[in-house]
Amino acid sequence: MRISELYADSPVRGADVVIIGSGPSMTVFPVEMLRGRVCITLNDTHKYLPEWVGPISFSNALQWAEPSSDGIRIRIVKGRYRHQKHGPGPERTDNHVAWDHPRYHVFSYREPPWDERSHFDLESLWAEPDFYWNVKNGNVSIFAMQFAILAGARSMTMVGCDCMELEGKPYLDGKKQRSFVKRNFGAYLKGMMTMSREAHNRGIPVVTMSPFVGLQSFPMQWRQMKEW
Repeated sequence: MRISELYADSPVRGADVVIIGSGPSMTVFPVEMLRGRVCITLNDTHKYLPEWVGPISFSNALQWAEPSSDGIRIRIVKGRYRHQKHGPGPERTDNHVAWDHPRYHVFSYREPPWDERSHFDLESLWAEPDFYWNVKNGNVSIFAMQFAILAGARSMTMVGCDCMELEGKPYLDGKKQRSFVKRNFGAYLKGMMTMSREAHNRGIPVVTMSPFVGLQSFPMQWRQMKEW
């Protein structure tokens, strides 16, 4: 199923949406505040939160989507994931999810060659309802914010979507940080600020309940947001 099939009729339309990552701030966030809210959990975050968090999971790859918690009714997955361990490598065929998959709503599915359609060209933003933009080295939060805008969210609250490390604290209980993962927090920040601007231009307020905007450069960021 294509992700665009959700835009007209989904729990997101007209709702105050909470987008939930698994950043270090989730170690102190009172998750009971999420009960009964329209939540979009990112990648495998749904595995580490109570079952009543839902109803949408938004995953950058199929490997994060399963197994799914009971509270998830809508599963959104990127159509193809390129695995890079030591530089450029082959596509992950085990993460191939085509448009017509009966279980998942799919975005950005591409046939080989992998880079036939670029995520990174800002001119591609909003140009195609099923293909999403991202900043290079960005993360799944950027994709999820685009979905919330396209699906008609009234507002967005970002929880656990951290663009910086917090005293080296681990992720959610039970989640191990793998040594080969390199996080580009500068790219996360750039992409999120771009999406915040796009939401602002459409009258959709974005609130963060985590150090989503890097504290070390907040004067510059504040000036940019005032310009918007």
